[in-house]
Amino acid sequence: MRGYRFTLDPLLLAHFASDRRPRGKTVDLGTGSGIIALVLARRFGRRDVTALELQPRLYQLAARNVALNGLQREVTVVLGDLRDAARTLGTGAFAQVVCNPPYAAREAGPSSTEQERAIARSEVCCSLADVADAGERLLREGGELCLCHRPARLPELLEALRARRLEPRRLRLVHPRVGRRATVALVGAVKGARPRLEVEPPLYLHLERTAELSPEVRRMIIPGP
Repeated sequence: MRGYRFTLDPLLLAHFASDRRPRGKTVDLGTGSGIIALVLARRFGRRDVTALELQPRLYQLAARNVALNGLQREVTVVLGDLRDAARTLGTGAFAQVVCNPPYAAREAGPSSTEQERAIARSEVCCSLADVADAGERLLREGGELCLCHRPARLPELLEALRARRLEPRRLRLVHPRVGRRATVALVGAVKGARPRLEVEPPLYLHLERTAELSPEVRRMIIPGP
């Protein structure tokens, strides 16, 4: 099957971001199909979410998904580049910025020969520094940037954030199951905050020795009544 498909990571990030209730607007950078914006609006009642997407086809897909879910009042889909986001969306206009950036460094080469996937998965069009720059410019003082990345790139990520007055305050590591190495790091950084990092309990995707999802992840995917 061709075309864009999201993974579990943006769903985990949406729930991580939902742990804070910002008093103000939220923007999802590189929204793809719009999954993070949709979860924040539908599941957590966010009422002023902007979903920014660079690629025209994905922008159209996200707009369609918003319309199919009847969330046009809650979510505004914008075609644009996160590197120019402050100019188009407003400097200091947001209480929370959320981003599931490309994981592979530019020097590692594209992870896919298909351009759409390559842009989504590799730093073809934006780097960690670009994401941190966008977060710093879009956030008001005290606003939070939430993002996920590979644990191996945490030193680079934390350095980029702190260089822009985005102080890492929350960290949660995601493991396939108990006893396995973490595969995803969820980070929340607050603009202008004092240094104090809280390492949250690990999140396990599967039950031990089975493919069955853990209760926490299952609740994310299949909400209760």
